[in-house]
Amino acid sequence: MFVHRLTEPQKRAFFGLASEMIAADLEIADREMNYLRRLLDESGRDGELDEIGGDVDIDRSIFDDREARLAVTVEILIIAAIDGDLHRDEASFANALIYDFGINETERRKLVQVAGNISSAMTGVEQLIGGEI
Repeated sequence: MFVHRLTEPQKRAFFGLASEMIAADLEIADREMNYLRRLLDESGRDGELDEIGGDVDIDRSIFDDREARLAVTVEILIIAAIDGDLHRDEASFANALIYDFGINETERRKLVQVAGNISSAMTGVEQLIGGEI
């Protein structure tokens, strides 16, 4: 939803972080992967799913402005929430990202709320139309 706000290098780094979030709970949910595919498509990287992930250490300093940090954080939180089960390792990953990005408590609460609303809305639409996210 917000990946289009990132530069190309930031997008590459984001997808590395996204794959880390998806793997954080050691369970790769279909909804998480479907959402990731949508983000890849949105960013013009459709078909690059096999190219992301791995044990690459992501330099988070590439997200060097507030807009990029907030966009990445909300997308990571949506990924964490989209399967309806926030695992403690997902929460830990998200909290570390929030800390690294210098996001304050008010912003964190708002981002968590927005991510929850977006994931709920997407799930509701999915159920309504009988498709997948």
